[in-house]
Amino acid sequence: MSARRDPAKARTRSGNGTASRSQRPAPPDTSVVGSISIAPAGAVLAVLVTPRAGVTAFDRWESGVARVRIAVPPVDGAANSALVRFLADAAGVAGSRVRILSGTSGRRKRVLFEGLTVEALEERLRRSWLGSLDGSA
Repeated sequence: MSARRDPAKARTRSGNGTASRSQRPAPPDTSVVGSISIAPAGAVLAVLVTPRAGVTAFDRWESGVARVRIAVPPVDGAANSALVRFLADAAGVAGSRVRILSGTSGRRKRVLFEGLTVEALEERLRRSWLGSLDGSA
């Protein structure tokens, strides 16, 4: 005999019976810094990818990672290629200067931006992010 679950608690992650609200992501001016580190060849961005999303875009910045939604499925490296193109465009650099250092077969990735400093990458991603929130990018 299985225990019955309370339907109100089953609808939420927290189990407190309250519906979670979807909130607009916070601008990266407070949390983008923790997701970028320095490497000998440039700056490295920690990314958590959500493939098969409706649109390719930054989702939010949290816990030292940039969450990115990618519209294409993770088949034959298509999502990785789309991620590299999206991040190169967001940072305003050539796609050849962006490569995935680790995580090619998982959702958590470390992406290298060759020749960029941490400060330069932070500023470029901040501008791209804020531009997408305004609808101007």
